[in-house]
Amino acid sequence: MKKMIGNLEWVNCKSMVDKESVQKIELELGVQFPADYLEIASQCDGGRPAQNAFTVQDPELGPVGTSLEALLSLDLRSSSNLLTVYSWLKDQLPAYIIPFGEDGGSDYVCFDYRSKVYKKGITPKVVYWAHEIESQESIIPLSENFAQFLQMLQSPRKLPE
Repeated sequence: MKKMIGNLEWVNCKSMVDKESVQKIELELGVQFPADYLEIASQCDGGRPAQNAFTVQDPELGPVGTSLEALLSLDLRSSSNLLTVYSWLKDQLPAYIIPFGEDGGSDYVCFDYRSKVYKKGITPKVVYWAHEIESQESIIPLSENFAQFLQMLQSPRKLPE
């Protein structure tokens, strides 16, 4: 199902998510998600923007193209909900890095709560976790907040035929 949320078209949206599920996830993780993220994620659970491509600055390879293939579900009944995915990854992720989207290749787009300034009303930064990089360099900065991350997204490039 397609849906316009803000100025982006979102696809593969599932049902709306109830606030109780979101509150349980936030309580379990000890974080508060940004309001702009929750607005989209609650209306387009598990979906993705039609314009979903972005570039990360890989410490070894330089600029690398990737995409936001799906937001992790906030529906606790879903087998791929954010809390379940986090429990699978938490031993590999630095503390306070919370995945919210997957790229389809086992890497994740995450909120960075390490500075803990979000408790003062400042939203977390958005980072990319590259699972094959073994060090602090596996966390690649993307944007200052969720809104800026969405502004980075572009239409996927078509490969030459």
